[in-house]
Amino acid sequence: MKEKVSIIIPIYNAEKFLKKCIDSVIQQDYNNIEIILINDGSTDNSEDVCKNYFKNDKVKYFLKKNEGVSKARNLGIKNATGKYITFVDADDYVEKNYISTLVSCIQKDHYDLAICNYYENDDINIHEIIDRKDAFISIMNKKLYKGFLWNKLYKLKIIKDNFLKFNESVHVCEDLLFNYQYIDNCDKNFIFTPEKLYHYVQHDGSALHKKLSLKYLSIVDSYKEIEKILIKNNIDLKEFLISYLKILTDLIYRNSLLKDKLNLENVIIERKKCYDEIKKIKIGLKRKIEIYLYYKYPILIGKMRSLKK
Repeated sequence: MKEKVSIIIPIYNAEKFLKKCIDSVIQQDYNNIEIILINDGSTDNSEDVCKNYFKNDKVKYFLKKNEGVSKARNLGIKNATGKYITFVDADDYVEKNYISTLVSCIQKDHYDLAICNYYENDDINIHEIIDRKDAFISIMNKKLYKGFLWNKLYKLKIIKDNFLKFNESVHVCEDLLFNYQYIDNCDKNFIFTPEKLYHYVQHDGSALHKKLSLKYLSIVDSYKEIEKILIKNNIDLKEFLISYLKILTDLIYRNSLLKDKLNLENVIIERKKCYDEIKKIKIGLKRKIEIYLYYKYPILIGKMRSLKK
């Protein structure tokens, strides 16, 4: 019998996209699935959409007060019973063979993680075995792997045996942090398939498009925890530090757009520490100039980047 896969879908005010999302999961060509819908206190008609699926024996539904996506996902993990687990955002949708392909990949050589390509990404035509050690860098640096949850299939045993859960005090990059914690507890390599199986949908209500708030500053906590994991595993910090500097620079630019500015004292301190550490690292002249410009002219760099989008 095929191994069961748990599919976690956290929901908050997603009525416009939810039916397409749930239908795409129910219509998988892999039958042994459980679909765990976590309604995180939606104030729109998301619950009415979910009610249409209550009679489906593959669907489990939980309604909770609004406490954030990390707590919703943790509730999903707690109630998951599959051998494998994957996460789908309520405004996205998946191909019919999303689960079957990822299960086939992860079982090929008993990998600890399977990753697929996704729509909104460049065309890549090679399967790739990702060494666990390399994953610490590539998941931060490559657009393809990045810290998303939704294009990945995890082993639930690794998550539960190591008491892994989403940090509920972190509101940004909580998925990236979770992936690092997962990698830290893996023994085997990972596999990537170039097949595009996930549709990543961006819209005005997406987290990516929300204006800067105090909650967003918890990204600093996320990166600090990631740094500890990298140091523990003796990973070169160069790519991490450069990524961190760019994140902190973006915070300063986005704060400049607010009428009521946030207190970024902690961000400014972290940014200087990060830049000082980068200066100690041997890097090429072109990249050195780029990093200098990021540090010296955060507002200008932010404006230039926004024009490119």
